[in-house]
Amino acid sequence: MEDAENHELKVQEKKAQEVLATLPEEEKQLMTSVLELQKKRTDIYLEYLQELRQLENKYEAKYTPIFQERANLVREKPGYWLKVLKNNELSSSFVYDADEPLLNHLVDIRYTSDPNIDSFTLEFEFSENPYIANTVLTKKYTLNGEKMNKAEGCEIEWKGENLTQKVTKVKKKGRNKGTKTKVVPSESFFNFFKSREGADEDSEDELEADMLTEEDFDLGTEFRDEIIPNSVLYYLNVRSDSDEENDETPQRMQVNGEGSQKPDCKNQ
Repeated sequence: MEDAENHELKVQEKKAQEVLATLPEEEKQLMTSVLELQKKRTDIYLEYLQELRQLENKYEAKYTPIFQERANLVREKPGYWLKVLKNNELSSSFVYDADEPLLNHLVDIRYTSDPNIDSFTLEFEFSENPYIANTVLTKKYTLNGEKMNKAEGCEIEWKGENLTQKVTKVKKKGRNKGTKTKVVPSESFFNFFKSREGADEDSEDELEADMLTEEDFDLGTEFRDEIIPNSVLYYLNVRSDSDEENDETPQRMQVNGEGSQKPDCKNQ
């Protein structure tokens, strides 16, 4: 869990203290007492968050050996994870035809959570293949409650064609006729491994950056909360978005600054 003193509620309390200083004396005395009660509530709430984190860590440790045994089994089934990705409504929209030969070599997807701070890391393990040199590709998410602070991807070591780029020949105009090489971004599942961070508030690209960040975070949490825990249900194509929404299993909770809750590359 994040440092309690840096929690959004604590920050807001400090701002409230500054506002109190500007109030008329009679109102200031009353609101000071009310704010002190708010501080007591916040302290209890932060204790709750700490216990909730400990409970999540306890049960994640119980899942680990199950996921490891599953990984050993599905290694014998090439294309298992590709089929899982294509049967999940969200991840399927990020898989393109050119990605499939490499994704056929995907042998495991797993995640690890940091027991002390709001972060988790996704790991995508590949068998030996002619496309990339990496054994494992990673994506680490650092969170602030329900929001993503940043997502740290990894560098992909391509052996041949880079699936995230398209190289084209463009004819030159004017006196220096001929052709030149132009490299442009290409749609690919492997764009997922790029790092993401929200733009500054004054940035002209803020809206676009926020959309990319939200889209990235949605996919990252879908891997953690849905695809990894329920992969065989997607492989057999018996789970859908409506099942996620109606699932009675408690979802991991993301906590916002107001104190309410919302469901929520490694080279070897």
